Amino acid sequence: MKESYWGYWLMVLGVFIIVVLLLIQSFTSTNTQDYYLIKEITESSLVDAIDYGYYREYGELKINKEKFYEVFLRRFAEEASLTTTYTIEFTEIYEAPPKVGVKVSSKSSTFTVGGDTTTFDIVNKLDAILESKNSANIGEGEGSIVDDFTGDDEIINPSTGEEETPEGRFDVLIGNPASIVQQSEYVTVNGVSVNMFCACGPIAITEAAIILGKTNTLKSGVNYSGSNNKELAAATYIKMHDYGLNGDPTTSNYDSSSPSFCGRTGNYSSGNGFYSTIGISVAGSGGSFGSKSGGYADEIFKQLASGNVVIASLPPNTSNVPSDSGLKNTNSGHYYTIYGYDANNGCFKVYNPMAGNSCVSDANVDKYFTEYISYSG
Repeated sequence: MKESYWGYWLMVLGVFIIVVLLLIQSFTSTNTQDYYLIKEITESSLVDAIDYGYYREYGELKINKEKFYEVFLRRFAEEASLTTTYTIEFTEIYEAPPKVGVKVSSKSSTFTVGGDTTTFDIVNKLDAILESKNSANIGEGEGSIVDDFTGDDEIINPSTGEEETPEGRFDVLIGNPASIVQQSEYVTVNGVSVNMFCACGPIAITEAAIILGKTNTLKSGVNYSGSNNKELAAATYIKMHDYGLNGDPTTSNYDSSSPSFCGRTGNYSSGNGFYSTIGISVAGSGGSFGSKSGGYADEIFKQLASGNVVIASLPPNTSNVPSDSGLKNTNSGHYYTIYGYDANNGCFKVYNPMAGNSCVSDANVDKYFTEYISYSG
């Protein structure tokens, strides 16, 4: 009898030891994964939140704290485990000089033995500082912005550690556009026959929402549940008309000076309530529809470097665009989506609803795009 009791207690002890080992393994693995996840996301979010305009003007590093919050939370949501509940706290944040404190809490796996439930709280705290190193006494460092003796600004790409172009531009890719082709046709969605030949603005904004990962929110906001991206753009067109951003989607008046123009009729860069319904917001803008003055390449790159997608327009009656520019002549104005930058070739990644993807040179972006609006997700 005594021997049977000993066997029983040895089995209980074995189960207890296994549970303890599983708890320790869960705690150790989760803690390590959380730490490196927080570290890498904090570093990349700091770089994404740099205010390049402030640096060029004052020679000092500064971040935009709202942009840091936005980028950190978006990146964390994309990378974190879907089966774990996290609590994120920003314990401190200074824009200049850039310093942030992040605290992320989660729990280990839960194990139950004999009615007793055991789990551990896992808390990781991290403080990070983004440094600017002067080449006069320290030298160049990875991820640093360096001001040399000549007064020229150089930017070190944090992913390569190499000096970038004189403009400080490096490779950026926010996401990839969907294939939504604008052509002379009508698409019926939600009981409305939509003239897609007048839909360049809605297509550009649909692309921006998709690239920012807001496809499901967009579908919900425009009341579309299908899987056809052109129909989704048509539904977006209808909703933009409801909010006063575009003309009647059922008409075909392509005269941009007419009150019944089927294209843009409202201010895309305003805080129109339409944007909140599809999960995006205006992050910056310059110029106006129909303006003849460009010069926005630097600002567009800054928006891309901050993780924003940009739509940009050519004004009505643009007829001097070179055939090899990646852009097209337009009678009534035309919208494009800009979703990245190719530093090796010195060009912006642009989606034209009428011609697909192209890489448009810095000079052509600067010259021909006379309006831009950037969107964050």
